[in-house]
Amino acid sequence: MAQENGAQAALAALLSQIFTRSDLQRLARDYAPEFVQGLRWSSIPFRSALDLVGVLVESGRLNRGFFELVVRERPRNRREIADVAARFGIALAIPDIDPSRTAPRMLICVHAERDAEAFARIATHTEPLVQGHWLTLHAARTVRELD
Repeated sequence: MAQENGAQAALAALLSQIFTRSDLQRLARDYAPEFVQGLRWSSIPFRSALDLVGVLVESGRLNRGFFELVVRERPRNRREIADVAARFGIALAIPDIDPSRTAPRMLICVHAERDAEAFARIATHTEPLVQGHWLTLHAARTVRELD
């Protein structure tokens, strides 16, 4: 039971991260219109997603078709979706990504010590774009030292 609740919470967390509440409502209407009236759409996205997942589990409608719909809606998140689906015993075929789209990119960000706060904001907002690792050189204060 605890494992099932953990899987439901993981799915609700993922859904609330990748869908707005209105997108989640649309997804529910498209997939299971018979349950939409009974759902409580909270102002808290996670709570709404958890209610949807609970209804789908109880009705036996949380199946491969639901996860495939979610992948079609959010293809960029297909790996995360497949990982959560696996927690429910559902294996999704995830096609290999075109290697030309995953070529490593280099991101260089040079900043002065006084701009550490701005650098932290840049790092936070660009993290989803970074496919490698951030390299932080704390000792370098000038471009010459960086070389």
